[in-house]
This record gives sequence, C-alpha cells and structure tokens, in this order.
Amino acid sequence: KKYYQNEIDKIKNNYKGRIILFPSNFSYYTFNANISFKDYMMKSNLLHKDIDGLIKTYKKNYYAFIDLLNDMSKKFINDSLIWRPHPTDDKQKLLNDTETLDNVFIDNNYGITPWLYCADILIHLGCTTALEMYQLSKPVISYEKYFNKRHRNALPNFMSIKFSKQKNVVNFVKNYINEKSFNDNKIKLKKIMSDN
Repeated sequence: KKYYQNEIDKIKNNYKGRIILFPSNFSYYTFNANISFKDYMMKSNLLHKDIDGLIKTYKKNYYAFIDLLNDMSKKFINDSLIWRPHPTDDKQKLLNDTETLDNVFIDNNYGITPWLYCADILIHLGCTTALEMYQLSKPVISYEKYFNKRHRNALPNFMSIKFSKQKNVVNFVKNYINEKSFNDNKIKLKKIMSDN
C-alpha cells in the first residue's frame, strides 16, 4: 500500500465521501474502435459460437448498470461513484451516457491498485478486478440482471456477492454503509488464496 500512497492521496483529494468503484467490463458492446466488436472478432479470426448473442447480453447489462448508476447517484449524493473504463471501452460513450449524473465520474487515471485501496465497495460484472478487491476484505458485488451462462466470466462472479435486481444492490450498499460489516461466506477460500 505504501508504494501507492501518492496516488491514493490524489484520488482521495479529488473525490468526496465514500468511493463506490465500478470497473467496467462491457467492451463487447462499448468496444473502442472504428469497427464493431463483431467485425473485430471476424477480422482477427477470433471465434465465439454466439457473437451476436454475446454482444446483446453485454448491451443489456451495460444499460442495467447505467440505470443502477442513475439510481445510486440520487441515493448516495454525498459519495463518489467511479466508473473506471476498461482499456478497450469507448470512454466517450461512458461519458455521454452518464453526463447528467453529478456524482458519477469516468476516471481511468492510475493503475487499478490504488483505486482498490480507496474504494469502500466494488460493483462489477465478470471483472477480474473483483478478485483483487476481495483479497482486501472489502465487499465485492456482482450485478448481473441479464444472465446467460455462455456469456460470462464465472470466477469473478463466484467470488462476489451476487445480485440480479437493482434494488437488492442498493439495499446492500445502504446496509453496509450503516453497519460497516457484511457476511463473507467465502472466508475459508480467501484464507486458501492468501496462503498460496
């Protein structure tokens, strides 16, 4: 942690209240290129059995996250909701889709580690950053409104508290803020991970 202290201080100085971190993992839909993700896959000779279905699932979950951010920005007005773009995301799209939300910020400065130290809670869908946050003994939420087992990264979701309803995510965050504790039912697994 000491190695990242300068960046941690900058993040904390830039944002008010608690930091709720949303690492983006929607680039199947928000792909940062002049061609579509489907065209990229085909030109790169990368195969997926259901490219159209994959893009559709991620698109629906992307807009579910937009709705969640909209709701949380009104309910947690004294906190900072940080949506951290994936390197392959179209950052401008994320900015456009959240421009009316006063306390939602699109920020990809620094590596992910100082953000994890600063964040109080992490909310994601299939992002491997969840594994790193989990090791810090902080709550990690997987929000997957639209489920398709062919279109998911199972391990990060497995290591998370899983919700498919927006209201359950919001209620969990409220309760955690009030109680500062949560039930970690994978504590034994965490010990195994830490020991290896």
